[in-house]
Amino acid sequence: MMKDSFDKLRCLFYLVRHHGSVFSGKVRSLPPLVLWIFTLYQIFDPPIPSTLIQGYVAAAMWLFFAMVWFGYLFLSDFDMTTEHLLILQINSRLLYVISKILFLTVVCFAISLLGALYPIIMDFAFGIIGLTLIADGVRLSDFFGALLLNFTVGTLGVSVAFLFHPNPSKNSDSFITLIMLVMFALMAFIKHQIFNFEGLFRYLLLIFTPVYEILRLFSDKSVFTVGDLAMTAIQGSIYFSIAMMLGYWLYSRRVYGPLLAKPESG
Repeated sequence: MMKDSFDKLRCLFYLVRHHGSVFSGKVRSLPPLVLWIFTLYQIFDPPIPSTLIQGYVAAAMWLFFAMVWFGYLFLSDFDMTTEHLLILQINSRLLYVISKILFLTVVCFAISLLGALYPIIMDFAFGIIGLTLIADGVRLSDFFGALLLNFTVGTLGVSVAFLFHPNPSKNSDSFITLIMLVMFALMAFIKHQIFNFEGLFRYLLLIFTPVYEILRLFSDKSVFTVGDLAMTAIQGSIYFSIAMMLGYWLYSRRVYGPLLAKPESG
């Protein structure tokens, strides 16, 4: 049992490294990351927002869109024959799909870490030349709170991209999927302005990612609180888990078709 688990972990590590080596060298992977870095520069360029927390909240909103974009580019950029061969080699479609999700999650964590560190690095750089970027300084709780907020919102972007994985064999179908992806991502922010459901109907809005609800928790806050961060983690984890299970079911049938959608071991 332990050997089997170790083999699966080693296989996951190999697949994640494979995804990184293949996709990171492609120019199309750069625009979402460039957008994210440019956004950080604009948000934390002096004078910074009224509070550091509000800057982090604004950055998290743009990280959501950056991860939707990056996730869509990554998931739509693959060779069907190569994927089939890899799945046959590891004898598990589930493990292969998990490796894709894990790769996107690792990328999300890396750029979330950058987002949390950016104002700290800039504050240190300004301090060297005798200027102050953040009047009250940066607390350790600010860093960890920003990291959790960025990572949670970023993984919600990953979940949206995974739900709308395109079928590369049908260009017209991929275009329609892209339109649906954009609309679904935007609905995370405008759903409450468009729909004013009462009673049980308001639960229909749970279909869309809870990014608006998460960011609203910090809309008028000057510090991260344990309660708000716990609610953020809970909402994000529940939605991400459900979206991944649904996304895997759709992914199997949309991309690999009935033949590979049969039950398998492992």
